[in-house]
Amino acid sequence: LKIARQGGSVETRRFDGTDARKILAGMVSDPLVCSRVAKEWPEGGEGLFAAEWSNIVGGLVVDYFRKYNQPPRRQLVSLFEEWARNTPAPDAEVESVERFLRGVFDEEHQDSGEYLLDLAKQHFGRVALQRTFAAAQADLAVGKVEEAHERIDKFRRINLGSGSYTVPTADLDVWANAFNVERN
Repeated sequence: LKIARQGGSVETRRFDGTDARKILAGMVSDPLVCSRVAKEWPEGGEGLFAAEWSNIVGGLVVDYFRKYNQPPRRQLVSLFEEWARNTPAPDAEVESVERFLRGVFDEEHQDSGEYLLDLAKQHFGRVALQRTFAAAQADLAVGKVEEAHERIDKFRRINLGSGSYTVPTADLDVWANAFNVERN
């Protein structure tokens, strides 16, 4: 991972995916985390994580949540197996996803849902900014100044942590959580 510092120097750091694993572990098991991330997850297209295999797993989790209105928990193994059988991806990519999944299951889910949402907000925000800046720089490189401005102007913050705004009439999760028998 290359990180630009003030003054123009670039620092390279190894990224081990710890934040992504923590966030995914929360998505797999915590209904609050899963529901909030699912609301922000783009339909089709690329996901919110930086790494492709994280987006594959995140997409499986979000699709499951959108269909069944609960996180997949241990069903994720079945979802992965089905994906692995049907994907045209090369074997090396399937193995990478499998290794990453093992890391997700090894990650103990001891963090609170609110902490994980704040972590996800930072992680997804960083990824979204990096993608937006890279695309704007690509526009600038070919002389598309107006397109670069539009891309920056259209940038939308990802807000899922504490302090995020919810409209109860538009957010079914608020009602589901309010009347959840298990929580009572």
